[in-house]
Amino acid sequence: MISVLVSTYNQEKYIATTLDSILSQKCDIAFEILVGDDCSTDNNREVIDRYAEQYPDIIKRVYTKNNIGASKNLVNMLRHAKGEYIATIDGDDTWIDEYKLQKQWLALLNNPDVGMVVAEAKCWDEQNQCYSGVTGSDIVYDFSRLIMSDSDVASPTQFFRKELLDKCVAQSSWFVEHNYFFDSVISYWFAYYSKIHFIPEELALYRVLEE
Repeated sequence: MISVLVSTYNQEKYIATTLDSILSQKCDIAFEILVGDDCSTDNNREVIDRYAEQYPDIIKRVYTKNNIGASKNLVNMLRHAKGEYIATIDGDDTWIDEYKLQKQWLALLNNPDVGMVVAEAKCWDEQNQCYSGVTGSDIVYDFSRLIMSDSDVASPTQFFRKELLDKCVAQSSWFVEHNYFFDSVISYWFAYYSKIHFIPEELALYRVLEE
């Protein structure tokens, strides 16, 4: 199984689009969706609740009682994940290829020495309502190039082997505690301790908000 971890906070405007893009995935193995709402103050949870009631066998709510921050929210969802593989996405991003999970799962299946798969993501400027480029590149193949660059990793395309992500979390407690544990730190760890596979295709949309 694949566990899709959706980190979200105050994203009622976008969360439905995010969930629809996950639910539309065509994949040869089953997937579950864990939605971690970090104590939103808008109507985010009401939208999530409607989806969870409509898809009770797929969507699981992982709600926090207090706002704990994005990194701890991700780790909290990971503890509840049942899948052998993990995909992550924020509640304002979207998958734009319905075979995104299938392509990344096959990449791990066919490359046992690879621990993480990423791809390109189109950047959407929410303020100006236009596309503003593409993020994600094959620089992730090389640890030295990656760590010396402005980490070009498209966070909504990250796909992992869970056993390795668990190790990454265990060895990154300082970053998690200070809420620095996210796409860059995770990518550095996987580039150093494992291998990262890059798919040169636009599989997701990364939404750039004004704030």
